[in-house]
Amino acid sequence: MLRRRSQVTLLLVTALGLVAFLTLSCEVCVPGQDAMAAASSSSSLRPTRSPCASCAMCCAAGREAARNVILFIGDGMGPGQLAAGQVAKGGPLVVESMPVRATVTTTSWGGNITDSAAAATALATGHKTVNSAIAVLPDGTPVRTILEAARDAGWLVGIVTTCSVTDATPAAFATHVESRRETRKIAEAMVGAGIDLIMGGGAADFLPTLFVKGRAPIDLARDLGYAVALDRKGFDEASSLPFLGLFATTDLDYERDRDPGRQPSLAEMTQKAIRLLSSTDNRFLLIVEGGLVDHACHDNDIEALFGEMRALDDAVAQALAFARERNDTLVVVTADHETGRLSMSAGAGAGGEFAFGTDGHTDIEVSLFAEGPGQELFAGHLDNTDVPKIIAAAAGLETLQEPTAQDAYAAYAGAEPEPKPEPGPGVEAEPKPELESKAETEAGAGAEGSAQADAGAKVASPASADALATEESAVKPEGLAPATRLVVMTYNIHSGVGADLKLDLDRIADLIRNERADIVGLCEVDQGTRRSGQVDQARYIAERLGYYYAYGPNLWYDGGAFGNAVLSRYPIVSSVNHPLPNIHGNEPRGVLEAQIDLGGAGGGAILNVFVTHLDVEYADSRRAQARALAETASTAAGPKVVMGDLNAPPTGSPEIATLLHDFNDTQQVYRVLVDSAELVKEGLFSRDYLKGGYTYDAYDPARRIDYILTSFDIKIVAEPGAARVPRTLASDHLPYVATIELPWMAAAKPPTTTAPGPQGGLAGDSPAPLVVILTTEANKAWYKDMRWDYEDDTSALAEFVTSLGFDLAEISEQDLGRLPVIAGMRPTRPAVLILSNLRRLSPDQAQAVRDFVAAGGRLLATGQTSLKTCDEQPGGSHGFQLADLLGVAFAGWQGVAPLHGAIAPATAGRAGDDALAPERQTVASQPSGISGVAMAPCGTAGGPGPDPCAAAHALWAGIETPLRLPASQGVIARCLPGSVELAVWVDADGSPTHPDPFNVAVAAKGASLYIGADILTREMLSDPAVRSFASNALRYLTQLDF
Repeated sequence: MLRRRSQVTLLLVTALGLVAFLTLSCEVCVPGQDAMAAASSSSSLRPTRSPCASCAMCCAAGREAARNVILFIGDGMGPGQLAAGQVAKGGPLVVESMPVRATVTTTSWGGNITDSAAAATALATGHKTVNSAIAVLPDGTPVRTILEAARDAGWLVGIVTTCSVTDATPAAFATHVESRRETRKIAEAMVGAGIDLIMGGGAADFLPTLFVKGRAPIDLARDLGYAVALDRKGFDEASSLPFLGLFATTDLDYERDRDPGRQPSLAEMTQKAIRLLSSTDNRFLLIVEGGLVDHACHDNDIEALFGEMRALDDAVAQALAFARERNDTLVVVTADHETGRLSMSAGAGAGGEFAFGTDGHTDIEVSLFAEGPGQELFAGHLDNTDVPKIIAAAAGLETLQEPTAQDAYAAYAGAEPEPKPEPGPGVEAEPKPELESKAETEAGAGAEGSAQADAGAKVASPASADALATEESAVKPEGLAPATRLVVMTYNIHSGVGADLKLDLDRIADLIRNERADIVGLCEVDQGTRRSGQVDQARYIAERLGYYYAYGPNLWYDGGAFGNAVLSRYPIVSSVNHPLPNIHGNEPRGVLEAQIDLGGAGGGAILNVFVTHLDVEYADSRRAQARALAETASTAAGPKVVMGDLNAPPTGSPEIATLLHDFNDTQQVYRVLVDSAELVKEGLFSRDYLKGGYTYDAYDPARRIDYILTSFDIKIVAEPGAARVPRTLASDHLPYVATIELPWMAAAKPPTTTAPGPQGGLAGDSPAPLVVILTTEANKAWYKDMRWDYEDDTSALAEFVTSLGFDLAEISEQDLGRLPVIAGMRPTRPAVLILSNLRRLSPDQAQAVRDFVAAGGRLLATGQTSLKTCDEQPGGSHGFQLADLLGVAFAGWQGVAPLHGAIAPATAGRAGDDALAPERQTVASQPSGISGVAMAPCGTAGGPGPDPCAAAHALWAGIETPLRLPASQGVIARCLPGSVELAVWVDADGSPTHPDPFNVAVAAKGASLYIGADILTREMLSDPAVRSFASNALRYLTQLDF
């Protein structure tokens, strides 16, 4: 636990924004202009420009332009970090002497919590983009940056950072790449971008390496005339431009660990940059990043944060000293986003306490401070895209380009892409299937429409966690005749990244079209990951082809999913993803099962397709997975095709031998033909077949690890050209194509005429909602340590859940990797995860819960869930690890009897408040319909999330208030911003138990509901009123849609 003397408490008041800042009005703005601008710019593709930003553009006219601009970016610096900086410094930060202060929203494309790449792109270009993208739109279109605008206007430009200079924030001002991970490419682009000064870390990306051919970026820089320094001596001697200073292999050291004799400080680099850039008559733009603020917060390292905030403050002081001597320089200090959900509250006694709510980024608004010519243009509430536009206006720079890639935005958002050029001579153009509108496909038509509406509902075992989620398309090619002959392809697409390191899904779609594949099994398919631009890859390729698709995620990774997919020219009527054994705890693997209707429009003949990707590392794990795959396939009635990357050679592999008990290897049939010298002589088979049908790697195929296996009732077409391994660099693998015939289809007598139907559920065909209970060994141990009079027993809870008609899955910490996948098992009814007083969550466990919610799940948490005390949390901080999801912050222990014996509906409509953001939003009240108690208000709390009125009605329906609990086990907490208080603690006489704002008993935030008492124990659930209340909570979450 970190404490400081009481005199610093006063400093916090300043950080909370209670100091009056000078805000200058704009006399030249036309009244009503902002509203008109906002209305005219409204679009579902771009956020509406804030009134302040639109006003700024006209306010700049006729004013003295800033000669120089210095922009500071505290990476990860939110209000909590500013408070920490004050404590670290022992006094006000220099930014508090700057006359203008604004607040800035930071979300990335689509309203997502941003990463540094997307946030820096917004600050550099004025455009939103997807996470990981650097100064490009979501479709990859480059957009001009404020640094490029200044450079093109003849200004000198410089970049200084405490991170690698190829990191996301500096890169976004100077380069244009689709992924921030392309650091070598960023280094090359930087030295060729005409930047006059670059200082920071990141030498590894500039120096020669055995792994990359060609001249190293550092040599290119020297060719272009840069003076290059790699140590402190070179820094001290630097006296001219252009200058490249790289003072660490990767990032610089934390300020607390920095060796002054080896690395310059941020303040020293800033002072040197200002001196060099101002040494001529040219104007200049300098970008300075305090990048390690973000790192310290990711590490939840408060002491490291103290040092970084002091370092950034010292650097800002250097800039302000320069600007105040001249009165022609605009200094702006802001942040790209907040990291860690850092909060500070008054402690019991003389001191304060810091607590991190997460180790990731958040959507907390950040501050902006401005001083100098044009400072008044920043006053108010801004979006991060406004910042570079206002800087351009204040400095008289050419206006940054407005969006000119509307078609590209629309294509990324799901519109049909422009048609490709007509085929050349002699190439027959394939007709492009018509794509139905989303409304038409969701509504469906007849039995086929119903099958699509229930996509993903088929589950092998709905009462367990072993049947995982799938997603199927609703794209319907028309006019298909019943299939008697099929071209089948298996392809490991490597997340769309080719052997040439290019991410290009279009060429994969083109390959499938050119090979005329009817059914395709894809491995290593991303869905919504940051590294892949948050694209649903299976859907994207399917829509390019006009195919159906099903997706089976196996791993929740990088903000999205990673798994297998099936694409089909014929309708996919049901699918399910089965997890495979994972003996060594390696990357989770699964097999995606899909039933494909080959009967055309009025048929019903079913082909069972299984797509898998077996363990790459352990042979015993592959053997176990192969046995499980064979067992899974044996339960399906009718013909079967198994395909995928099996990571095993065709001979001497027990896993392949296991599968060949029940299946034919299509490639072995072709080998008979390949061995014919006459066929080889005639050139009927490519060189790849002579090498055994090798599929890996794409540059020099030397192994066969990708297979298509068929059940014995399917005929393998054994003729030249029926099988092939097309050469392509679209992945690190090559695709394998086989042709099969279905003789029973020609005879119109299919082995089976019905697909397995949905199992389990409520009335009709809709599956029952799935409720998941998580248990951990650490929590059981905690119950023992505390010597409670009851144990961590979930049997009563499980009985309660099933009595409500819900399907139940109980999982342990070994199954955490499945949580995000389970979240989507029932597309029409979101799964609910119950954390019943679940203490001592590890960081990995907490992240799995976050991933579950991010994947569409709902969360019900009670009591001390995710709480860690100072002796359990490194660094001394304590609180709810999942505060960002629960919407509440821990404020105290459960107290003594008779406290926390009853709860009642909240009587005042409040959005959550916070010590760092004390302003409280209120919404209009309306009659509750529940006699005797005033309800929480109707309306919204100012953003996405639950309607307080609807939530309150759902929660308290049929409940006599106040609700008296049979045991006193409450937690003292307060609501955080974005949450809604639905119930409060009351004493026997109905008066509040605790003073506001520390009296919250039930809070809702987004997909989560937190109840501050452990109401799901056997004792609690034995009370009918509590049982009804818990039932209402579960039903509310399963029906929550936002």
